[in-house]
Amino acid sequence: MYFRALLSILCIGVSGFVNAEVSESKDGPYMSALPNKCVALHKGRTCYAQITMRFAVPKPGQYCLLRREDEKVIACEAIERYGLFQLQFESTSKQAYSLIEQLTKKEIAQAMIDVAWVHQKKSRKRRWRLF
Repeated sequence: MYFRALLSILCIGVSGFVNAEVSESKDGPYMSALPNKCVALHKGRTCYAQITMRFAVPKPGQYCLLRREDEKVIACEAIERYGLFQLQFESTSKQAYSLIEQLTKKEIAQAMIDVAWVHQKKSRKRRWRLF
């Protein structure tokens, strides 16, 4: 009895999650980065990662991926509804990216890639004593 109730709750929860994922893509434009976090070994070091940007646009047209920090256009292409951009990420800090319509320069969606570190810098000096 308890198992059936738990199973039905899980099924409802999973179906709601799947429907939420589908509705997100149907409702309007979106952009997501996978992975959305890059991890470097030490703080301050450059992080390198291969990022896939997934997105949906409201109407067919010419769209560009733009890095917000320096307003640099990464890539442009004609897109019907859904698209992918492959990006070689290299940075020491988090970066924001935008999907813009090429003709109007209107921003359609945004995605953020965070940078994290395994080891933080230690600011204290170690002094050794011999006796």
